Amino acid sequence: MTEPTNPEKPVRVRSGVTAMAIMATAVQQVQELIAIYPVERVVDLGSSSPDFLLTIARQTGRPVLGTRSLELRTGEEDPRLRHIAFVDASPLEMVRKYRSPGTLFTSVSMFGHMTPTDVQMLFDGISSALTFAARGVLTGEGRAREKGGWDHNYVDLLKGWELLELQAQPRAKPPGVETIVGTAYRR
Repeated sequence: MTEPTNPEKPVRVRSGVTAMAIMATAVQQVQELIAIYPVERVVDLGSSSPDFLLTIARQTGRPVLGTRSLELRTGEEDPRLRHIAFVDASPLEMVRKYRSPGTLFTSVSMFGHMTPTDVQMLFDGISSALTFAARGVLTGEGRAREKGGWDHNYVDLLKGWELLELQAQPRAKPPGVETIVGTAYRR
């Protein structure tokens, strides 16, 4: 793999950031991306809360497609979700089915539940753009979490992409693990 094509974009590190600030950063990155990249629709690969999708739909004016699991967790009767279409599909199935120029894939707190092999396949399968927020590492090998899941190295996963922005917020525990918010795209 090659290095990111615009290495002059440094990774910014901030501390003491809340979940709301992380989502706001991701939404801001989406808005910056839309100014330079032709985003026609947003496909969510899995998010822990509908608030991110609702904000993206409202802020971008683009059609948003989410996974059925989020709809079921939040309640099918939630009137806030009426402008979001939902499908039954895994993240990898979503990438295979909806990959096309103009698609922005999003994810909040989901990649840690995927194996390194599946995350690599997912990143390799995206031919357009990605905005995500996840726990991970910036250097060295990704690693298994003590209580299950994975902390992936997103800098390595994004090699060869155009990096719009990658922000990292140090976490108190475990050492060396960050909360990462990033947006990247392929030409």
